[in-house]
This record gives sequence, structure tokens and C-alpha cells, in this order.
Amino acid sequence: MISKKFIKSSFIYSFIGALPLASSIILLPFYTNYLSTSDFGIFSLFLGFTALVQILVNLTIDQYLVYSYYDSKDNFQKVKEIVGTSVAILLVWGAFVSLIFYLFGSSIFDLYNTYLTKETKEIKFFPYGFFCVLTAVFNSLFQSYKGLLIAQQKPIQYFWFNISNFFLTVGISLGGLFLYPYTLVGPMYGRLLSGVAIFILALLSFIINFGLTFQKKLLKNIYKFCFPLFFNSNVIWVIGYLGVFIINYYTCSSDVAIYNFIISTTFLIEFLQNGLTNAIYPKIFDLWTRDKINSNSKEVNKYFNAYTGISLLIIPLFVLIIPIIVPVFVLNTDFLQGFTFLLLISVAFTFRGIQNIYFTSIMYLKKTKRIAKINLYTSIIQIVVSVVLIKQFGLSGAFWAFMVVKPVQTLIFYLETKKLFQYNMNYTKQVFIPLVYVALAIILYPFYFKFNIHILNLIQLTVIWTITFLVYKNEIINLIRYFFLKKHSLTNVKS
Repeated sequence: MISKKFIKSSFIYSFIGALPLASSIILLPFYTNYLSTSDFGIFSLFLGFTALVQILVNLTIDQYLVYSYYDSKDNFQKVKEIVGTSVAILLVWGAFVSLIFYLFGSSIFDLYNTYLTKETKEIKFFPYGFFCVLTAVFNSLFQSYKGLLIAQQKPIQYFWFNISNFFLTVGISLGGLFLYPYTLVGPMYGRLLSGVAIFILALLSFIINFGLTFQKKLLKNIYKFCFPLFFNSNVIWVIGYLGVFIINYYTCSSDVAIYNFIISTTFLIEFLQNGLTNAIYPKIFDLWTRDKINSNSKEVNKYFNAYTGISLLIIPLFVLIIPIIVPVFVLNTDFLQGFTFLLLISVAFTFRGIQNIYFTSIMYLKKTKRIAKINLYTSIIQIVVSVVLIKQFGLSGAFWAFMVVKPVQTLIFYLETKKLFQYNMNYTKQVFIPLVYVALAIILYPFYFKFNIHILNLIQLTVIWTITFLVYKNEIINLIRYFFLKKHSLTNVKS
């Protein structure tokens, strides 16, 4: 049964846990108004570099902590050993990586400027490149602690950690933008200084609650669990971030800015989906652990179906309202031309529901090498498709590449997991509607260059909401009863 407690925790994990994305959304209009298009493009490249370094620093130990906690939560002494050893590794390795980049970072950036970009404006490592490295180190520890709080089901602490990070990042960034407009001082210092604060908070919390230790006997298990995921995280970086570097190579940093601006608006979708994921995962793992079977039950499917159903209501609404609201705050019209492609990339997020089913089952079975394999195939396809389309069509090719790869990735997930788990899913909800949405986006795409985009966005909302209501009518009616009539519970919903 989906309980009131689940709904309350979902709110915290959905809206508070996604505050890092929220800060990016709030700051986006200020970035576009107080930075040149070129500088915003360079800032986007720095963000991609920060994400890469964070993967290198974290080694996916944040995920190891979560899944190890589930296995050992009844033995607090073992939990202390796992957490203490993991934190010690993060601290030592983070310091080592920082030193290596301090010594060789300038040489690495010189190679990039010489061979991997056609821009005449060079991107320097000092100071902002090194800021990225330090920010990645600080965020790595904080991310690990957040994951542990989710596993421990401590939403209040989770709330205060995230809200502190949010206000620090936004406040410092805005101060820097107002004091030093048309420079990267605000954006870079905002991320660095807020990172220092949350690093200290996370470190103190780790020490107070678990202590620091180093158990050599755990290294083998950490390596065995983390290495495939570490490889996978790098591959995911390729899928998520390499596109901006390919755009920068074939076009310019201004096109990078427009692309990243439109992608950043979709953080609103991720804001919701990440929170729902954080709320659902512990419930799903608890149910599978309880039942000890490699298949989905009706109770499990209710959570996955709710995830996809909510996404199908939110995404079309997002596509409709964003091009109406954003121009009120964004004065640089160069960025607004990207709204032509908003529907094209937004439909890609409808596949995250079914991907979560596959991903969660693989993590439950601890077949992490499968995920690395899936994302390796996806990254190769991403690179090839991006290079071909961006080279041929420029900026528009980047948006098409983003959309095309998501359903292909879903198919790869299916092919790699169909023999591991019995899913028993509702394919109409998880597959049919997302594919219809993709088809609708492709059909409408040519008309965005000829007709009013707001009318076209209203059409896509009407079509998808109608289909979603017809397919999810039982869930919708039951939700109305649950919240307003209080006569029925969600346990009566047909899966």
C-alpha cells in the first residue's frame, strides 16, 4: 500500500533532495542576463569538467555506502566500519587527485585548447579549472552523506543539509554576479564556497555518527562493488556531458550556451523525477528483500506505474509553460531560439520510468557489470550519433542526438536484463505512451518553424494528457478518493 508516510517522504525527497537542480534553475535567468553567451558556454564546459572530476574523486563510493547499509543495517558496528573506511578513502583520494591536478592541470587544459576545440578563446585551468577540482572533492563527500541519509530514512536531516547548500549556492552566486557582472566570478565562487561549507557539515556528521577508521579487509569488497559502477559513471558522463564538448568543437561556445540553456530548463523535470526515484528506491528494495523473489509484484508495480504516470502529466505541462514564463526573466533573446527543440528533448524523459525498472532490478541483484555494459553501448551510440548529427546539422543535430539515444538505451536495457528478472510490467503504461509521445514530437517538429510554438505545445499537452487519463483513470480516480473522499486506498488500483 502507498501510505501517507510515503507521500510525505516523497515530498521531502522530491523537492528538497532536488534543490541542487533547483538552484541551477533559479540562477539560470541571472546567468543569461549577467553573462555573455560565450561566457555562459564556457561556464557550461566547466560544469562538465566538474562532473567528470567528481566521478573520478568519488569512485562511486556513495553508492557503495547505500547498498552496504541495506545489507548491514542490523549490525551497527559493521556499518561504522564500512562508513568510516569509505570516508577515509574519499578524503585521502580527494587530496591526491587535487594535488595531481594542481601540478598538471594547466598542461591538460593546454592540450584541450590546442587539439580539442576550434575556439580562439582559450580556457585556462587557473583559477577556475582548479576551482572545479576542489568543488568536485567537496561535493563528493556531501553526495555520499546525502545518499546515506536516504538509506537511513532520515528526511529531516536530509532537509537541512540540502536547504543549507541551496541558500549558500544561490546567495554567493548572486552576490558575485551583481558585484562582478559579465565575469565567471559569481558562478564559480558560488559553487566553490558552498561546497566548502557542505563538505565541513558532511565530514563532521560522518565523524560524530560513525567515526573514522580504515579496515583493509573491506578494500576487496569496495573494489568489487565500485569498479564496474565507476566505469559506468564515466560512461554516463559521456552520455550526459560529452555533447557540449562536441558542440564546442564543431561550432562555438555560444551554441554550447544555447544547448545548455535548454537542457538546463529540463532540470525542472529532473527535479521531480530524481525526488521520486529517491522516495521509491528504498520502498522497492524493502519489498524485494522481504519477498526474496526475482520478479515484480503488483505492489512493486504500483510505484513504478505511479512514477511514469506522474512524469506523463508533468512533462507536457512543462513543455507548455516554460516558453511562456522564461522570456519574462531571460532578456537575451539568443537563448530563446532553443525553445524550438524543447519538446524534442523533453519526450526523452518519459523513458526514465521503464529504465528505472530495469536499473533497480539490476542493482537489487548486484549485477553492476550489466549496467556498465549497457551504458558503454549507449555511450558509443551517443558519440557516433552526436558527431554525425552535429557535424551535419550543427546545434539542431545536438538536440536530435539527445532525443534519439534515450529509446535506444531503453532497448539495450531490455536486451541485457530480460533473462535476469521477471518484470510483469504494464507495457501500455511503461512503453506504449512514451513511444506515442516520441512519435507526436517528431510529427510536430517541422511545424515549430512555421507556426506559433505555444499552440503546438498546447496540442501536445492535450493529446498526451488525454491518453494518460484514459490509461491511468483508475489511479487518478483512486487518488481523488484518497485525498478528498478518504474512502479508498491505493491498494485497490489495478496494476
